Amino acid sequence: MYYDEIGLLRPRRNAENGYREYSEGDLDKLQQILFFKQCGFSLERIKRLLSNPRFDRARAFELQKKHLILEKERIEAMLSTLERTLKTLKGEDSMSQREKFK
Repeated sequence: MYYDEIGLLRPRRNAENGYREYSEGDLDKLQQILFFKQCGFSLERIKRLLSNPRFDRARAFELQKKHLILEKERIEAMLSTLERTLKTLKGEDSMSQREKFK
């Protein structure tokens, strides 16, 4: 796994077969990594954040949640504009130039 190669997530190896074994803590860290990635953070930045001794996991989740809520609102606004644009194209609605780019 690439995360292992770059030192971001290093699961323990099974001595008998060499397979990676993920602890509950490893899976918690993987979840955090994936949330950071979804929020647009680079792997290098994620590695720096997670290795910081002052890293607050609960605070990070709160910030990620806030980011995703804002992203959801942005997408919902775009979908609404697209819906109105389609209705306008069909002659069922009209939009001002300002509304088209709101």
